[in-house]
Amino acid sequence: ITGTPLQNDLMELWSLMHFLMPHVFQSHSEFKNWFSSPLTGMVEGGGGVNMDLVSRLHGVLRPFLLRRLKSEVEKNLPGKVEHVVHCGLSKRQRRLYEEYMASSDTSATLTSGNLLGIINCLMQLRKVCNHPDLFAGRPIVSAFDMIPGVELRAPTAIARFAAERERGEFSTSTSKLFAPLGLHLLSLESESSDFDGAFAFGGGEKWTALEAKRRAVARDVVLEALASADDEDASARFVVGGRATPACSSAASLFLEARAARRRAARRFVAERIAANAAAAAERVPVYGADCRRAVTIHLPARDCHALAERHGAGAFAAAPALLEMVKKPARRAVEARDAIAAFVFAIPKARAPAPTMTSAAVSSAARLSAKARDAWCQRVAFPALAPLRHAHVRRQLFFPDRRLVQFDCGKLQALATLLRTLKSGGHKVLIFTQMTKMLDILEAFLNLYGYAYCRLDGSTRPEQRQILMQRFNTDERLFAFILSTRSGGFGINLTGADTVVFYDSDWNPAMDQQAQDRAHRIGQTREVHIYRMVCKGTIEENILKKSMQKRELDHFAIQAGNFNTEHFTKEMARRRDGGGDGD
Repeated sequence: ITGTPLQNDLMELWSLMHFLMPHVFQSHSEFKNWFSSPLTGMVEGGGGVNMDLVSRLHGVLRPFLLRRLKSEVEKNLPGKVEHVVHCGLSKRQRRLYEEYMASSDTSATLTSGNLLGIINCLMQLRKVCNHPDLFAGRPIVSAFDMIPGVELRAPTAIARFAAERERGEFSTSTSKLFAPLGLHLLSLESESSDFDGAFAFGGGEKWTALEAKRRAVARDVVLEALASADDEDASARFVVGGRATPACSSAASLFLEARAARRRAARRFVAERIAANAAAAAERVPVYGADCRRAVTIHLPARDCHALAERHGAGAFAAAPALLEMVKKPARRAVEARDAIAAFVFAIPKARAPAPTMTSAAVSSAARLSAKARDAWCQRVAFPALAPLRHAHVRRQLFFPDRRLVQFDCGKLQALATLLRTLKSGGHKVLIFTQMTKMLDILEAFLNLYGYAYCRLDGSTRPEQRQILMQRFNTDERLFAFILSTRSGGFGINLTGADTVVFYDSDWNPAMDQQAQDRAHRIGQTREVHIYRMVCKGTIEENILKKSMQKRELDHFAIQAGNFNTEHFTKEMARRRDGGGDGD
């Protein structure tokens, strides 16, 4: 007993009959040559209908088939109307579809003739048509955080020198820097040299082979130390054995003159740049809209007004309660501008890392505790003041795709949004069928976006839960939509509370869609049922729909047109009893 004796091709019907009566339907090849191949060619070729062939098939099947349709049982069953909704692809869908078709892997799979590979290619294309997130989802963008940061360990001498310089306590003499090395500076070559300066050891000792080792002292460190000197005479006091030399004084004077010239040139360059920037800024006339000016304008009366309210309490403005609403604090403005901030996409860095820190054994525990206390105090003071800017700051660290993109990334959902809006205003209930369980997740996000009340049923729903969901949907007027997978939701449930069926995607087997739409168009339905089938234009879905319609036409010729019902059977028996012949 089956309600779908023919689903994909005529040989399925032969298999069923052969299983029941193997002695009657023996030859597979004969049935295929006599009926299957001619009828399939007639349907797919689009030629004329061979009624003699159809009549012979009906004559062979008539003794074994008896069908009873629901329209024969329920004479007042409302009709059903089918609509095909052609949808365009979104830009993202079109790009993904064309890129996948143009890829070398896809071409190699299609040319190989591997059945499983071709089926996989078709499935990927169907995913793109249903929703691009099924094929490649939009990622949540965030930076790669490197925690902990880089920690540099500095020698004790360098750490102390840096600490003294930061506090402004370092000496103008360079002897402290080089004292741990036991060196006294003798002379310094020109800036273009590789700093082959000579070093002498205290006590007038002669040069030794250790000169090369002493050159490891960085030239930049020495220049920085000299440049920081405040006393020119002190900078010129370079000694050899504790005595100043004229050559050293002359070299120091030349260095100081060169340093002063560089400073004058740097100041002149900075002044010229400031003047150029000021002139360029004066020539530019920015154009700001009224909304932008309002967003960045803070009136001084607002500050005075709120300060007065804080001193005297809210009663100071009891006579004008709308005044505080007219003058807004920066925090209030930041809250009102949150939607505008969320509309912008910020550039998120690929990676982030905290600033490098320098540690040294020279830093005491007290200094570390003092630094931590200073940081904690800065956080307490700065965080409340910067709280209105936190939303914009977070947008630069983490980006979630806009919820509305679930609709605008998909042509089908854009058409479905318009259709559901019309159905909702008309007081209808709708069943939405899809082949893919993951598509149900996307449909849930879509329905939540518009606030539609819905139920969901898929293969993971327990049998007892299925019954509860069915009763809720049929009795609760607040539920507008029921989303189901075609395979699990197409059998065994009665959803006559809905009068609209939407096939988000079509099945290769039209019998599956027929079973699914009968969840609403069945005995007990009191309203006309409208069936909408969504198809993306210019895609594989048009070919799937075409193949499905050919199978439905084959079923019509082979089964539906045969009138294998009790009425025809009664007439045939009466005709034979009255001697009208053997018939077909």
